[in-house]
Amino acid sequence: MRRGYRVAAIQLNVTSDPVDNLRRAARGVAVAASEGALIAALPECFVGSYGVKHFEKWAEKLGEFGGSALMSAAAKDAGIYVCGGVIEADEEAGCMFNTIAVYGPDGALAAKYRKVHLSRVMGITSESDVL
Repeated sequence: MRRGYRVAAIQLNVTSDPVDNLRRAARGVAVAASEGALIAALPECFVGSYGVKHFEKWAEKLGEFGGSALMSAAAKDAGIYVCGGVIEADEEAGCMFNTIAVYGPDGALAAKYRKVHLSRVMGITSESDVL
């Protein structure tokens, strides 16, 4: 019986270049798996620069493209769980969510959590104004 497991926290210097961010995220997941991690955690909004003015640009439907598709493919390729934060576009709800998605070793969406306590800074546009 396994007594524990290794979790990798992947740190990224997220820039405004989503292609480069996704490439570095995929490499981080591969390295984590090669070093024995069963779970690799990517940062919040790892696809592109964080900020409310960028949310609409980075918004994605889970599993279709961008960060969620990368997490799905990386999880399946590495045979581990991968989680990370994306801006989820929910067409049915007609809004966006700051979402942590978890993909299993089969590449399927295993779980998701939509951030409930959004940041709020008086005098500036904040998460709670757009999500």
